[in-house]
Amino acid sequence: MHWSPEHAQSLNQWPEQHLDVSSTTSSPAHKSDLYPSTRQRFNYAWANDDISALTASNLLKRYAEKYSGVLEAPYERPALSGYGDGAFGPVNGQKGGGGAPAPPSPLRLPPKAPVFSSPPVEEQPKNVDPLVLELVNTKIVERGPPVQWTDIAGQVSVKAAIEEELVWPILRPGAYTGASRPPRTILLFGPRGTGKTLLSRCISTQLGSTLLKLSGTTLLSTWKAEAEKILQTVFFMASCRQPAVVLITEAESLLLARAGEDSTQVSNLKSQLLSYLDNVATSSEQNVVVIGTTSRPGSMDEASHRRFAKRFYISPPDSIARRQILHHALAQQSSCLSEREMASLVQHTENFSGSELVQLCQHAGATTLHGLPGQLQPTSYQDFEKAFCKVRPAASQKELDLFLEWDKMYGTRH
Repeated sequence: MHWSPEHAQSLNQWPEQHLDVSSTTSSPAHKSDLYPSTRQRFNYAWANDDISALTASNLLKRYAEKYSGVLEAPYERPALSGYGDGAFGPVNGQKGGGGAPAPPSPLRLPPKAPVFSSPPVEEQPKNVDPLVLELVNTKIVERGPPVQWTDIAGQVSVKAAIEEELVWPILRPGAYTGASRPPRTILLFGPRGTGKTLLSRCISTQLGSTLLKLSGTTLLSTWKAEAEKILQTVFFMASCRQPAVVLITEAESLLLARAGEDSTQVSNLKSQLLSYLDNVATSSEQNVVVIGTTSRPGSMDEASHRRFAKRFYISPPDSIARRQILHHALAQQSSCLSEREMASLVQHTENFSGSELVQLCQHAGATTLHGLPGQLQPTSYQDFEKAFCKVRPAASQKELDLFLEWDKMYGTRH
């Protein structure tokens, strides 16, 4: 007898087992003699019988409602081997244990990985000294507080260029489809105390990366005996703690155009560092950024500073930035400066670096009240006039002109 719509049972009369894809029990309309195969795991009622289209569509609707939460899960599905006898039964139609089928169990979903997860540390190479590795981990890996863009006074165009050309393309690679990769090597040059290190720490904060800070002069003095091993270990640890930023302060000491004493060791370190810079700039697998800072860019040969894809001049703060720095420094102490005196102070501190402005405020506020030791009097303009005799800008106008000339020749426009 063929099934017709009038023979179709209502859905509430069907046993629940016929609405479960894992069920191995035949439906009332199932004809097992027509299908001698023992594999009946997926012999659904509507696939083996001449039932009505109405009943089949209703069943499909019930299946879709029953398993919509499973099929529309937002997570990526794991491999088939990761599933047990769960919602879809044994894999490839294999039968499970005997007895009635168990109700569907929840999917075993893999934990979602974080955006910036450090890759597993590779096996330590044989040529890495454990003592050097410990030194790098304790002395070179920075663990300071985070630095935001607003913590840096001035340098508006430089901050904007770094954010647009380096930070955003690295954090959102899918949004930048250009053929050129974002720069991975940056040189910050300018007078001492203008905020090159602070800006480097800010870049590391924005990238959510590990910061490894290495001084070129310290490498050639305090750690002279193990200089090559330390440099190698720094980049090894950076590759193990990606994303990472390697900050090399006073980079000119390692990249001198003409080596003086110990020229062999300096030459070896220079070749080693240039090799690392080339590797970072060309590798598509490493998520490492190298930042070099220098107050003597002219002492580096062209082949060395060309290894840095971007070269930004960090100039002394302008009048607006100087006012911000002075206000911030004086907020830590009591002061009685009028707006006119503050404007005069900003004008007389031209060419001062940020660190020199802080030193000026500290010297001006170091006068104690007579007869009241331990109590500081409000800082006045006369205190600043005395402090000007002790604190002067280290960079002369001639040196600043040389920085501008070098910036015109080799600096990055922004």
